Amino acid sequence: MESVYAIVVSYNGENYLSRCLDSLTTELLQENIIVVDNNSSDNTVSIIKENYQKVILLLSKENLGFGKGNNLGIRKALMSGAKHIFLINQDAWVEKGTISRLVNLQISDENYGLVSPIHFNDSGTRLGWYFSKMVNADSCPGFINDLYFAKLKSIYEIEFIHASGWLLSSKCLSKAGIFDPIFPHYGEDNDLSRRIKYHGFKIGICSETKLFHKGKFGDKIRSESDQLYHNF
Repeated sequence: MESVYAIVVSYNGENYLSRCLDSLTTELLQENIIVVDNNSSDNTVSIIKENYQKVILLLSKENLGFGKGNNLGIRKALMSGAKHIFLINQDAWVEKGTISRLVNLQISDENYGLVSPIHFNDSGTRLGWYFSKMVNADSCPGFINDLYFAKLKSIYEIEFIHASGWLLSSKCLSKAGIFDPIFPHYGEDNDLSRRIKYHGFKIGICSETKLFHKGKFGDKIRSESDQLYHNF
């Protein structure tokens, strides 16, 4: 998938990043993975340089936050010819086949400018706590009913899904733009989602894909990884 790039914004993620990158390399070449490091003070950068030598590593001299860090990666990916860009948190990882399925869905229906996997906690034993709040009957019609009766469709339109794992099309980004730098962390994904919908694109979740996430996005219990993200 030469036209597909993945972007990870890292910050003191030495305990999480390897699992994230390893999951991405099951489908993508390292050359198609961009890590934007927000001036980590731990071993994050050295781990990337030693174990993922072909990953594109962009080093920031300051902590840019989540949105501006991703913007650096998005610009780099678009300049490299990306047609699809997968954003993923450093403390999340995907099941093999997830990215290709998301891409195929986006190709089959270009109206879906943003598609995301089903989000689970890190052990895969339950739906992500935050994700489960978003798939209610009003925001994601049909999903809960079809889940209970075991008749899931491939994709469901949803009002909003947090940016733990987003596949964005270049066509969508060209219309809606990238993250607004006014948001240091939290709120930037909601703002971009509103612009995506304003420009006529749909947001969807794919029932055939899985993303696993540590911390409060996976379980309500806060974790060390959440504290790192608050430091973005």
